[in-house]
Amino acid sequence: EMVETDLQTYLRSFRDFLSAGVVDRIPVVEQLVHVMMTFLLPSRPFLNPQTAAISGDILSHFAALPTIDLSPSHLPGQASFYDFYNSFVEGFAAEGYCDPVYAGFLLLPTRCNYALSYRRLLWVERVETLRFLRSSTLPLNYTLSAIETDADMMTVYVTSLKNGISGLGKWVAMHHVVRFLTDERVKKGDGLLDMIRGWLALCPDQIKDEVLVWGGVDERNEVRWLEKPPPGRREMMGL
Repeated sequence: EMVETDLQTYLRSFRDFLSAGVVDRIPVVEQLVHVMMTFLLPSRPFLNPQTAAISGDILSHFAALPTIDLSPSHLPGQASFYDFYNSFVEGFAAEGYCDPVYAGFLLLPTRCNYALSYRRLLWVERVETLRFLRSSTLPLNYTLSAIETDADMMTVYVTSLKNGISGLGKWVAMHHVVRFLTDERVKKGDGLLDMIRGWLALCPDQIKDEVLVWGGVDERNEVRWLEKPPPGRREMMGL
C-alpha cells in the first residue's frame, strides 16, 4: 500500500511538472522512460485504478506531442530506448494483465513515422504479445496517422489477418492493408501489390467481407463499418 501511495504521489507530481513545463529541459524520451519504468515495478502497482488514472493523464500528454525523438543512443540507466522498449514489451506479455494504460504506452512508439524497429519488435520478434493487446487508452488513430511504407511490414499485416489475429492488432493490420490497397498516396510496386492481394485472397471469408466495408476506428477504438463497399474497393483489393 505504501508503494502505491508513494508512486501515486510521484506520478501526480510528474504530471504537474509536465503541465507546468518544469521538466522541459529533460529530453522527452527520458521523461517517457521515467514513467514507463513504473509499469515494471514489482507487485504491478499500475493495476491500481488511481495510479492508472494518473498514468493515463501522462500518456495523453505524450500522445499530444507532434513527435518524440526516440533516437538518443544512451539514456540514464539504459543502453538505448530500443533496449528498454524490448524489456517493456516483454513485461507486458509476462505480467501486463492486458492493462489498457500499459498497452497505450506500448503502442506509443509504433506509429509509422517512428523507426521501423519498434514495429518489427512488436509484430515479428515478440509477436506473442499481440494477443494480449485487447484494449488501450491510447486511441489507435494515433498510431495509424502515418502511412506504412515498409513492404515487409505490409506482408506481416496481411499474413496476420490470414492467421486469425484478434484484438487491437487485428484492427491495426486491417487498417494498413486497406490503406495500402486503396490510398492513392501509397506507392505500390506491382510485385508487392500482387503479393498483398494474393495473401488477402487466402484470408477467411469473414476477413474479406470486413476489409470491403472497413471504415476505420474512432477515438474509443471502436470500428466503423460501412454499409457497403466504396466504389472500386472490391476491384482494388482483387476480391
